[in-house]
Amino acid sequence: MKIVKWIRDGNDGLSSRVEDDDDLLDAAGRALDKACSWDIMGEVLFLADDGKYYTGCVEFMISEANPEYVQDCLTEDEEYDD
Repeated sequence: MKIVKWIRDGNDGLSSRVEDDDDLLDAAGRALDKACSWDIMGEVLFLADDGKYYTGCVEFMISEANPEYVQDCLTEDEEYDD
């Protein structure tokens, strides 16, 4: 999906180089690699009571924003601009 308007663009000024969700996921992946994200939890692998093996990982996900969060950010930004 194409990004139409940035409200907040993270710590690295993503708006100057990210135009769509693919770019954003690529940038997030590079940031996670740079931060050695695999070291945050260490290697996680376990057998669960359902007989399946599971692994844990640190990741960046894009999900629909809660409307209350959006409104809080917009209100905070308006107060900051005043």
